[in-house]
Amino acid sequence: MIREVAYDEVFDAQLHFRSVLDSMARPGKINKLKDVDLSPPEGIIRSTMAVCMSLLNRDTSFYLAKGNAEAEDYIRINTGSLPSSLEKADFLVVDGDESAEIVQLAKEGILTYPEQSATFVIQVEGLSNDEVPDSLGIEISGPGVKDVSKLFVAGLEASWIEALNEKNFEFPLGVDVIFTSDGLDGEAFVACLPRSSNLKRIA
Repeated sequence: MIREVAYDEVFDAQLHFRSVLDSMARPGKINKLKDVDLSPPEGIIRSTMAVCMSLLNRDTSFYLAKGNAEAEDYIRINTGSLPSSLEKADFLVVDGDESAEIVQLAKEGILTYPEQSATFVIQVEGLSNDEVPDSLGIEISGPGVKDVSKLFVAGLEASWIEALNEKNFEFPLGVDVIFTSDGLDGEAFVACLPRSSNLKRIA
């Protein structure tokens, strides 16, 4: 199993964490992650692993929807996080073509501890703030957004929008979303939808 030695657990992790945090504070904003030479197994893309290595640790758990033993071991060895059931996991790594029914099974926290909710890391084919063919357009409003922002996601089932709105209806309960996408030449991108966001499909 590959142990990623090129990844600096302090320097790289901090840069990637700041990129994710910036995208979470500005829903719909796409950030490019610092390039690191990672070699994840089938089922995990580079941008997803960069996010996992910056957010997951021994105090967290994860669920890999379409994973296998090799992929789970790869995440565990490189983050210290342990695999868990869908209902109990802190982070859920899924593909954008996964059924949105999974959203209702994820933990959403309780009023006294809303931070105990799950975060979805959704692997998609592409992210853009401009309309592109064969992509799902999402109009975003709420905290961190002036008026509205637009995010176009390739490779995401449309049912996710309704499922997230329903799950996050009783804010601060709900789930957060981190989209990950790999570009050319090792590029890695993220965009986020915090649970405080209101989502609408762009027709």
